Amino acid sequence: MNTIKKYSFYISILIISISFSNCTSDSGDIRISDIQFINTTHEIYLGRTLLLKTEFYPNNESAPITWSSSNNDIAEVDTQGLVTTKKLGTCIITASIYNDVLKAPFEITVIPIGAENISLKEKSLSLFLGDEKEIEYEIVPQSSTITEVILSSSNENVIEIVDNKKVLAVGTGRTSITVSIKNTTIKDSCMIEVIPIPVESITIVDSSHEMLLDDTLQLTCTVTPQNADAKNIIYTSSDKTVLTVDKNGLVTSKKLGTAEIIVTSLDGSSETKCMIKVISITDYISLNKYEPSLISIDGYFTGTHSAIIINNSTQDIYLTKYELIDSETGLVKNYKENIGILKAGEQLDLGENEITNIYKPVDKWYFTYKDKNYTLQKKWE
Repeated sequence: MNTIKKYSFYISILIISISFSNCTSDSGDIRISDIQFINTTHEIYLGRTLLLKTEFYPNNESAPITWSSSNNDIAEVDTQGLVTTKKLGTCIITASIYNDVLKAPFEITVIPIGAENISLKEKSLSLFLGDEKEIEYEIVPQSSTITEVILSSSNENVIEIVDNKKVLAVGTGRTSITVSIKNTTIKDSCMIEVIPIPVESITIVDSSHEMLLDDTLQLTCTVTPQNADAKNIIYTSSDKTVLTVDKNGLVTSKKLGTAEIIVTSLDGSSETKCMIKVISITDYISLNKYEPSLISIDGYFTGTHSAIIINNSTQDIYLTKYELIDSETGLVKNYKENIGILKAGEQLDLGENEITNIYKPVDKWYFTYKDKNYTLQKKWE
């Protein structure tokens, strides 16, 4: 009986020994008591990588490591412990062994790459009124992840900012714009001059004119390009005794003759001319006669005739008197007074009158235009 108990004791010891031996041989790393990271830096710039290194305790032991990240959107880690940053934030990189029986966390904070300087590509600009331009700049270093900038104008009556990236010329003058990195004192400036849109060519709608004495004429001009500043046109007269012109192109005739109106852009880059002839109202009035039964013997006329006056002008005239005169004696053979207004473009027929033996009769008309008296006559031959 004692012998059996003795063998039973040895068998139990052997089983325990075998069990313990199997555990250490199948999982030899259970003797690792701790995992520690050699890395001391916990901050990584966005876009950069970091290779994590570990130590086991006791030092003479080793085991395969499984790596994982608590947030792969912020940072990923591969099977070798290489961390790649994805976006700003904080996450935990974990090294584990023995099927996660033993773990070691390592906190990673992904931080932005700071900017050292910002530089505008152009230090001065000239823009035409109405121009829009995108502003270009460079941030140093180029790898900087801090890229949010603020674009501002020192005078928004000259330059307006559009969508924080463009400038719009809204008024003539000079002003500066500044681009600065948000939440920093890093900035750069550029001077911009806004100039009027120049006139490339000027055209007078009707470049050849006739106008009456003591009359006015409004000139109409077109400029190229269409968005040029129309205020940059200057009107002058080659002879102010014949024609005068105001700043808006209103021409006034002063005496009979011919003169040029000269239209020039303010900077002198473009010029055109208009020739205007000042003529008397009498040049637009014509006389005629109707002679249904009129005979002439040696210059002496007898029969029926009718005097006709035609107003070819664009202005009304007032007929004050008509006379039929014998050119040999100078005597008035027929007349009519206070005839009335003869409108522009119309004619007047005084009707048939009987004449007897009048030598080379003369139709003589009297009229007024703008408070001045005029006469016009025509001799029959």
